[in-house]
Amino acid sequence: MLGTDTELFTLADAAGILGKKTDTLKKWFANGCPHTRTGNAYEVRIRDVFDWRIQYERTLVTQDDPEGGEMLSLEVERAKLAKEQRLEKEMTNAIRRGELVESGEVEQAWTDMLAAFRVKILAMGSKVAAKIGGSHARSVKALVDAEAKRALTELAEGTDDEHSDPQA
Repeated sequence: MLGTDTELFTLADAAGILGKKTDTLKKWFANGCPHTRTGNAYEVRIRDVFDWRIQYERTLVTQDDPEGGEMLSLEVERAKLAKEQRLEKEMTNAIRRGELVESGEVEQAWTDMLAAFRVKILAMGSKVAAKIGGSHARSVKALVDAEAKRALTELAEGTDDEHSDPQA
């Protein structure tokens, strides 16, 4: 063993024991590593250096870094990974149960419904004209077709002439 827990070592001896350069130990001292200094002479207890370094490393793993982000913690990162894997599994299961559908499928369904709606609206002029019959059928068809096209155009462009004069 390297003396007692209370034995003081010079800077050079401590650096040799710890396998570090003396400049490294001086940086540690500047960061709070326990030591005593008399003039230019440093003395340290190896046990104190070990205890400080362990605490220092723990602090680095859990504290915020200078750029404002969170430094990595193995436990935190494992927990994040486990959560992401759980959420992915939940989504996969929800899709299998039919509770969720892909956005592309929803978009295609809406496109198909709107295309069918458009066809039905545009066919109204002919259907109304056939039911009316007679000399006014052609003018009724033209009026209904014009209104249907105007309404579809407004819907496509996102405009709303709802409050305009219905006789216009």
